Amino acid sequence: MVCEQYHVPFVTPTATNVRVTMDPNRKLYAFRACFIDPFQGLAGATFDYNNLHAKTAAVMFDETNAYSSGLKDNFVKAFTQLGGKIVAQMAYTTNDTDFSADLTQIAKLNPDVLYLPDYYQKVSLIGGQARNLGVKSTFMGGDGWDSSDLNFAVMNGGYFTNHYSADDPSPMVVKWVSDYKAAYGSVPDALATLGYDATLIVLQGIRSAQSTDPTKIRDAIQNLNGYQGVTAKFSFGPDGNPVNKPAVVLQINGPAKKYNFITEVAPS
Repeated sequence: MVCEQYHVPFVTPTATNVRVTMDPNRKLYAFRACFIDPFQGLAGATFDYNNLHAKTAAVMFDETNAYSSGLKDNFVKAFTQLGGKIVAQMAYTTNDTDFSADLTQIAKLNPDVLYLPDYYQKVSLIGGQARNLGVKSTFMGGDGWDSSDLNFAVMNGGYFTNHYSADDPSPMVVKWVSDYKAAYGSVPDALATLGYDATLIVLQGIRSAQSTDPTKIRDAIQNLNGYQGVTAKFSFGPDGNPVNKPAVVLQINGPAKKYNFITEVAPS
């Protein structure tokens, strides 16, 4: 990483792969505002098993995409450890567009949940084909679903883990959503919100360090203790990741083209 090479403090808003800050040792100048894939996979599995009372799940994932395959691995591990059964794991590649063979098999297996750890474009495509082929499973996914371009009609009723809810009544979230809507005419998604939090973290690091020295700013960020952002109160562990940052579970409300807040899943 160039920032590590030149000792430039770096806070990624949205990179959830563990290797961003640990590869395999700690990258001293790298931090993140988001949670990591192992926790997001665990949060999705925990919600499915405990809240939806799902006992069986199938997974479709992009084997050529680290985000998708990483979430798959962690969801499968967590769901199995909780006592659930994975009835199918179907791999595809980024350029695939026809999923009928895999979805026909999944329809026959009739799992309680179909976990789709991919981005909104591919999820919308798979979801439409799934329903047309008779898949009745509840759709579940990750933060890659968060987009106004998601096919809300197709994905109606599905759930996904995310970094915050725009419906959170806390004053900082309310102000952030109001200010963003006034400036851009839309509700801020998780990517915009995490970008804002990452910026706040860097600025607070500079203020706390009272210096432009990169190492002092890096140390100040590392030592933040409960700094209030929009998506969480930020303190950082030795791995550069936020400590005790929860995930929220949102449900697709197709008719309203919005996400409804369902619950929060905290790290165990």
